[in-house]
Amino acid sequence: MDHNEYFLAFLQVTGHTPASAPKFVSASHRHGEDFLIDYRLENVIPRGWRGTTPKRGMNVKAGWPRRAGSPSSYSYEDKSSDPHVEVTHDQVNGYRILDFGNAIVYDDMYGVTGRVTSGILGLIFQFLGTADGVETRFAVSPDGTQVSRTTARKLVTNTQTVTTFADGKVWPSPGVPENRPDLKALEARLIELQFDRVYDPPDRSPVPPRG
Repeated sequence: MDHNEYFLAFLQVTGHTPASAPKFVSASHRHGEDFLIDYRLENVIPRGWRGTTPKRGMNVKAGWPRRAGSPSSYSYEDKSSDPHVEVTHDQVNGYRILDFGNAIVYDDMYGVTGRVTSGILGLIFQFLGTADGVETRFAVSPDGTQVSRTTARKLVTNTQTVTTFADGKVWPSPGVPENRPDLKALEARLIELQFDRVYDPPDRSPVPPRG
């Protein structure tokens, strides 16, 4: 998927304009980050997969061709989110998306690092510095509240549950609100989801130029 195609599709779906598009989309578009997507499940999970089998899956590789003067990475800080985040994308990066029906997992990430720069999460992850993303699991309640379990690694591995409400605000402490048993059930679902995290090695070759 060409970066222009992705950008236009995002604007159509969300109603944003090029000027109002969030940083994670506008920065990707500005750097010409294309996407190679393989949605054949047999190419996502290996034979002999053990544990819960996803209903659908995708291998995603993103990046831009190596040309004279092209950067090896780009970074952006998104202050429109709560909390603020700083993210770096390498010239070749990727992940797998596993759809289990009642939960989505972004797994086997590479080439993406980040850190939270404000709020309680910024304090929690401060000791990690800029950490590598490993995995994110999330599920959404009927009222649009998202519960996610994100794992980052730099020397040590840290996993935190984060609650994000439908308006984009984040619950100001790790975990879920005590008065929301429905969200606690979502968190338990994410924790209990078990499967082998053994994949064929991802293709880390440079993204070819279009055409």
